[in-house]
Amino acid sequence: MDLQKLTTLKNKLIMARDFSEPWEYFYDHFGENQEFIELGTRADHSYLEKIIEGVAGKLLKQKVKVTDFLLTEIEEYQFFHGACFIRGRPTNVFFFADIGLGALCILMSPRTSQVMFTRFTVATIKRNRD
Repeated sequence: MDLQKLTTLKNKLIMARDFSEPWEYFYDHFGENQEFIELGTRADHSYLEKIIEGVAGKLLKQKVKVTDFLLTEIEEYQFFHGACFIRGRPTNVFFFADIGLGALCILMSPRTSQVMFTRFTVATIKRNRD
């Protein structure tokens, strides 16, 4: 498995104007690749879960709760990817922790295959304890 493609994915996410493009690359190269899936380790990232709730809430214009969150980390690349449900809608996420940049993909309507894509940025604020 060529994990250098994660660097390509990161660059696509950074440069994207159409947020479906990084997702297409992700699905084409990683999405259902069993070897890729087995490289990661199960992760618990409650902060990312809260971020997803905030981003999805703004997209859907209502308060939401992440359910059935399954997250995997590839530590060497500081890369997280996973799935959950938002108001019953299947949702996928990937996130590059080193640059604080991620993407969400929410299936809005299974009947019409309507999908909502977005990119999000996370900034960490460090407190001065003087």
